Amino acid sequence: MTISEQIANDLRAHVVTGELPPYPITLSGIATHFEVSMMPVRSAVDVLVDEGFLIRGSNGRLSFNSKRRSRKGAKSIADIRTPLPEAPDKLVTDHVIDLSLRGFDHCLREEATAARFGIGRMVLRRILNRLAGEGFIEHLPRRGWRVRPFREKDMLDYIDVRETLELHALELAFEMLDPDFLRELLQGNTPDSDGKPRLDNRLHRHWIDHAGNRYLGEFFDQNAIYFDTLFARAVLDAETVAKRAGEHRVIIKALLNRNLPKAKAALSKHILDQRHHVGRLLEISVGKTAD
Repeated sequence: MTISEQIANDLRAHVVTGELPPYPITLSGIATHFEVSMMPVRSAVDVLVDEGFLIRGSNGRLSFNSKRRSRKGAKSIADIRTPLPEAPDKLVTDHVIDLSLRGFDHCLREEATAARFGIGRMVLRRILNRLAGEGFIEHLPRRGWRVRPFREKDMLDYIDVRETLELHALELAFEMLDPDFLRELLQGNTPDSDGKPRLDNRLHRHWIDHAGNRYLGEFFDQNAIYFDTLFARAVLDAETVAKRAGEHRVIIKALLNRNLPKAKAALSKHILDQRHHVGRLLEISVGKTAD
């Protein structure tokens, strides 16, 4: 289903139920809400006018056709519409991550990328600027946006530096850690009532933020999102999630027991174990390149 079709589906559902949408029924209002260009909006509106769900006045103003409202009384919008379009942020981000894993070492052009996702260039530029700040891409004047290609050595080097800096952050923050928050994190890394593993990664940021050293924070702000996102692509299986959560519990329990050496040893192992998953990322990268 295209973005235009999904926009039409959403508007059609509002007409049938009689519920007003959370956006103005204008071309610009619809485009702003869905964060797309005018093109897919015009296509969707033209279809709905032809189908009789929307009425276009002589002045161009759009309104719902009350005659197309269901007399059976649909329970809710969700009962009769299919899922809304994925947010442009997610679509573009997933595309950039996919290119990175493919080893793509070229520049994205704004016009072509905006057309690919049916969004305006201003919306795209906002997304690309965020991705640049998170380390996924780099803006090159007059050339476009260069995707950061995944490299095995790059990730292994990051893991080594991360271990050194995060252990230092834990040492600096040890006396400032919040026991109540640690207990909350312990619960968040404990399987739920059905035995499904749960993973709460906020513990890492907790001691980084409490270390009192802004340079530590800046390093992780500038580098962690890129590597953590790629790493998550390789370890989404329940077995690995359960293993990582178990390692978190060991670290947290040591901290609650005021045993810093044990917590540091467990944290070091937890971080360095990520090296074993780099091979999985390489498999994904090679597989995507083959595609």
